[in-house]
Amino acid sequence: MPTYLVRLVNGVVVEKVPVCVIQKLLASGEYDYRTGFWDEESKQWKSVTLLLDAPTQAKVEVNPHRDIPIPQPSSEPKGVGGWLLVLCIWLTIISPLFSFAKLHELNQTEMNLGLGLIVFSVISGVFLWCGKPVGVVLVRIQLSIILILNLIGVMLLANQQQSERVVVVLFQSAVPVAWLAYLSVSKRVKATYHE
Repeated sequence: MPTYLVRLVNGVVVEKVPVCVIQKLLASGEYDYRTGFWDEESKQWKSVTLLLDAPTQAKVEVNPHRDIPIPQPSSEPKGVGGWLLVLCIWLTIISPLFSFAKLHELNQTEMNLGLGLIVFSVISGVFLWCGKPVGVVLVRIQLSIILILNLIGVMLLANQQQSERVVVVLFQSAVPVAWLAYLSVSKRVKATYHE
């Protein structure tokens, strides 16, 4: 067992602390059993519990710089990619273009609502694409609005006995339902936006 521990600051040895002093620091609570020391022989950080006859708890990964969290590797997909990228492209480019192309078929009130939805779609898609957590909330609102409008359309068309159009609108309702389900269960969405 070594007689001292090395204290480093920015990689430079600033002092050699005797083991008996370390024991006093542990007893006073200034150090705890997760405190690390630099082992000159192995050239790595080790736990004080490896040197001292101190009660050991579960094996703890030592972080000599306590204020800096140890990054943990993640096997989860993260970042805007895969289906999340498809959703971003759909919200910011594809859906607005298709919606804009159909505006001429609508009356003034419907046109204003359509323009508002186009702008909201682009804004929510951009926030999502930029990795902002508020983007997920905005996209859920956007998709919910589209779903509600589609269901209102189904009820209106059903009252007008237009069954072939009801099927089309029901099919269009499947798109926001699918994306809402994706946002709820996607590991990538949870990892990217910390949900």
